[in-house]
Amino acid sequence: MNIQLLTLKTFSATGGIEKVTRLLGKVLVDEFTPAHNINITSLHDTGKEDTQGYFDQKYFSGLGNRKLSLLFWLLTKARTADILILSHSNLLKVVGWVKTINKNCKIILIAHGIEVWKPVKNIQLVDAFAAVSQFTAAKLMSENAVAAEKITVINNCLDPFLKKAASKEFALEKKIQLGIEEDQLVLFALTRLATTERHKGYDKVIRILGKIRREKGLAIYYVLAGKFTEEERQFIIKTTRASGMEGLVHLVGFVADEDLPVYFKLADAYILPSKKEGFGITFIEAMHYGLPVIAGNQDGSVDALLNGALGTLVNPDDENEIEAAILNVLSNPLEFVPNEELVEHYFGYKKYKNNWKGFLGNFLDTKYTKGNKEI
Repeated sequence: MNIQLLTLKTFSATGGIEKVTRLLGKVLVDEFTPAHNINITSLHDTGKEDTQGYFDQKYFSGLGNRKLSLLFWLLTKARTADILILSHSNLLKVVGWVKTINKNCKIILIAHGIEVWKPVKNIQLVDAFAAVSQFTAAKLMSENAVAAEKITVINNCLDPFLKKAASKEFALEKKIQLGIEEDQLVLFALTRLATTERHKGYDKVIRILGKIRREKGLAIYYVLAGKFTEEERQFIIKTTRASGMEGLVHLVGFVADEDLPVYFKLADAYILPSKKEGFGITFIEAMHYGLPVIAGNQDGSVDALLNGALGTLVNPDDENEIEAAILNVLSNPLEFVPNEELVEHYFGYKKYKNNWKGFLGNFLDTKYTKGNKEI
């Protein structure tokens, strides 16, 4: 069969959705070739990007956001596709055209989070959905009237190419660079910082840490990594000053994937009490590196923390509850280290691969083989 994966970006950006896209491409190539024809096409990539070992370059192409290239793709690859997987709801604009020229093509949409938590045009043309969390699945049903039987929940997974944990020596060196003494407590979060992202709750954490400093005399550092807008930088500076947290909040900006392990290592816990998280890949990455995690209990974070089995879930609107969780976890961080075997069992690449194999198996008219071995 001809299986097409259409993405917005795959290797030309480094966000969570791009991570999901790369890993799904790896699953398709690893598990469905050579028995089936696989092609990964990116709308915005050029196709010349390095595929970084996720899959061979021959399976990847890019349209460079050119209309003529998209038309050519529709008339060739989409016309012959048996299954078309869309990496994001923004790609639903092509579904009407695909269905016109290839009415038998099965359309699968990956539903990440907030983008489908509201009515979406053309969504009823989708044959099946892979939702990244139970919360997003519920939103698909309530906001877009999608039938439950059309939805399969496939949680995101850890990247098998994640770098190894950093050494204590490197973590101490980074602490010194940031002006943090070795024995000081540190909370960490990795997220994009913008006015549209304040639902992540990082500003709330700053205010709570300021209260803890005033009332309990306990200075806790908060290291925030991720791209930020100038407007949000000014907002965080203002919030930091108003909370009495000067010198204790560090905005380190964008951090390359290969440099992230040292930030996870220098921290005592990871906290992001979000209210609109589709899943939260950074939560499982923090747990992979052995960090206790505190997250919100009103969104897809619940899936990432395995309903609280792997971390502490809090009401993101209750600052007293968040404060209590911070103090509880930091009183003995080792007690809250997530179970490594559980993290790998539920969120390892093997689990993700098997989930997609089972899901796509529903659309394959015959058993597929990998090499000469029947799966």
